Amino acid sequence: MPGDGFQISVAQPDAHAVSDGQASVALIDSRVFTRQCLAGWLGECWRDLTITPLEDAAEDELSDFHLILFNISPARVSSPGILERIERLVRHPAKIPVVILSDIEDIEDVVEAIRHGVRGYIPTSLDVAEAAVAIRFVQAGGTFVPTNAVMRSPQDKQERADANVPRVENARFDLLTPREREVADRLSQGMANKIIAHELRISEHTVKVFVHRILTKLNATNRTEVAYLARLQLDRIAEQA
Repeated sequence: MPGDGFQISVAQPDAHAVSDGQASVALIDSRVFTRQCLAGWLGECWRDLTITPLEDAAEDELSDFHLILFNISPARVSSPGILERIERLVRHPAKIPVVILSDIEDIEDVVEAIRHGVRGYIPTSLDVAEAAVAIRFVQAGGTFVPTNAVMRSPQDKQERADANVPRVENARFDLLTPREREVADRLSQGMANKIIAHELRISEHTVKVFVHRILTKLNATNRTEVAYLARLQLDRIAEQA
């Protein structure tokens, strides 16, 4: 399992999931040194992984891969040309899971990537062995995002506001029921649905219903945004105490 600073949210295995045998990953990195090093390190951590380092790849070159790992470092998701390349990879007819590798750990980048269909966001601060586990998880059908970006202490709040990140003042937490607030609080801690269900003594299906209601009431697009907003709400309450 990845370390405490990271969240795994489970999804059903897809057509590219490989339960046994060799998995094939395309590593796209414009820098020859980093792509060769990454290919070697990840291959050592995951011996049944076949990783093919590529400077770029045409659509017809990717069809046989089980997963695409796109290293955008040192750029941001919103950098010129990067988002367009991400969209092109996500829209591939074979529906291959795409994982982003980035130096940036800001919540804006994580949310932007997930919004555009990326199935994993791995910061370069993560240990290589844990990165290999995260890649394996996505390849098996899950979604991986770094909750340390969500849980970061409230520094530079004005900078986040200037970046058009939703402010907690605009998130209608007063619309949430007590039970929904309990679920939102656990989302802010990076808990998966199964863990939330166990702690609150309810079914996973009920948790999913609560999450859907929370998303609707807070006008959030995914649980990462909910976690971020809930974290800010808790910080604001602590500051006022």
